[in-house]
Amino acid sequence: MRTKTSPPAPRLKPPAPVVLQLAQATRDEGRSPRTRQPLRRASPATHPSVDTCSRVVAQGRAPLLHAHPYEPGELQTASKVLWMSRGHPMQKSLQGTAPWLHGGARPMGAPPCRDRRGGFAPAALRYARTASRCGQAPSFPRKTMPESVPITVMQSLAAPSQNKPTSNPYTRLLVESMPAERVHTKYFRWSGFLFDQFDVLHVHWPEVLVRHPRKIVHFAKCVALRIFLARIRLQKKAIVRTVHNVEPHEPGSRIESRVLAALDRQTDVRIVLNEATPNPLGTPTVLVPHGHYRDWYDEPSSDRIVSGNLLTFGFIRAYKGVDDLLSAFRETMDQSLTLTIAGRADSHQTSNFIEEQAALDSRISLDLRFIPDNELASHIARAEVVILPYREVHNSGAALLALSMNRPVLMRRSDSTLLLQAEFGAEWVILFDGILTHEVIERTVSAIRATPRSPRADMSSREWPLLADKTIQAYEIAHKRHSKRNIH
Repeated sequence: MRTKTSPPAPRLKPPAPVVLQLAQATRDEGRSPRTRQPLRRASPATHPSVDTCSRVVAQGRAPLLHAHPYEPGELQTASKVLWMSRGHPMQKSLQGTAPWLHGGARPMGAPPCRDRRGGFAPAALRYARTASRCGQAPSFPRKTMPESVPITVMQSLAAPSQNKPTSNPYTRLLVESMPAERVHTKYFRWSGFLFDQFDVLHVHWPEVLVRHPRKIVHFAKCVALRIFLARIRLQKKAIVRTVHNVEPHEPGSRIESRVLAALDRQTDVRIVLNEATPNPLGTPTVLVPHGHYRDWYDEPSSDRIVSGNLLTFGFIRAYKGVDDLLSAFRETMDQSLTLTIAGRADSHQTSNFIEEQAALDSRISLDLRFIPDNELASHIARAEVVILPYREVHNSGAALLALSMNRPVLMRRSDSTLLLQAEFGAEWVILFDGILTHEVIERTVSAIRATPRSPRADMSSREWPLLADKTIQAYEIAHKRHSKRNIH
């Protein structure tokens, strides 16, 4: 019985001169004949299909120039020269070995069959030719990329300066806790709002960006911020906002309100510091509590407490209710109590009023200036209780600072302060309703002295590395939303 033998393979015509020239240049010089850049090659031991392609080119049996897959641009250029020759017999020979090039089912992992002009895609022909020679689907190595590229985040505040004192180290502690391999931090500057590159804009206290005592400068900043938002929208960058306050404590101009409303509508993710923060626009939110200050200030010992010493500190503004505290303290009957007011006032009128009220009671001492960190720590260390009589409070860095230094606080009852009391306990956070009176102050001092409490307030849920990780998750959520939009 005669066995059927397969027909001999068609004899191919020798490659065109341009093919031989490109192959010779690649084999001998190892450089791209177009860009003159070195071609990186794969190891034949690990990638036999690449070795097969090299031998095919060297022997002149097929018009296939071996450019390593690490050079996709070179591969496309060379393949178009070699494979798009009209009537080349290799295209006919592939009809039997690679029917998927002519409408058959495309195997898994194979590239698209046709290019934009309707001809055979160079990568598809290369794939089929290598498969026919090796007897299996080729495995072309890809350039190894880093596992993750850090997200470039621009903080809306100015860069910290060694010569300029820090009024609130919150953002600095947050940024320093973020690993460099995940986040690259920049800081906002008006001189670069059109050209500075970033992936995510992180906004803190947005009204600070546009406010200025001069009206013309304030108007110019509002217009510039609107242009900045338009640039962010056109370039499809993300915005993450930390909601420190639901509304600015002092109302702004009409144009400021409109610009900040546009910023809220364009925000992709809101970071809230507590669960009581409203979300009227339904923006995706991430809960990231306020971190402690124990990495910034040294914890004082309990023996530094001065009995009866009451303290209120921070930037003195109208909503903080310092006038109510002065009136209530002057009515207290316990002469052993003292009150210290430490912090800079927002205006000369406010400081003059406080000085007039303090002059009526010798137990009141004032330090109306910007308090350096070491002096502020000394004020808190000597306090038996810190009183924060804010008329409205949503988040309070001063309360977290007092608790970080293991001093109890007296605050007005609200949704956010109730959450604070539930976290730290009634022995650390004492709440009052209505107007602050001398009875409330005296009752609070008696309760603090009578109620035992632990030496340190529990700040385990407010460690900065944990909060930084949650913040980075908010960045990634916002960045991925815009990445998907760019793809689609």
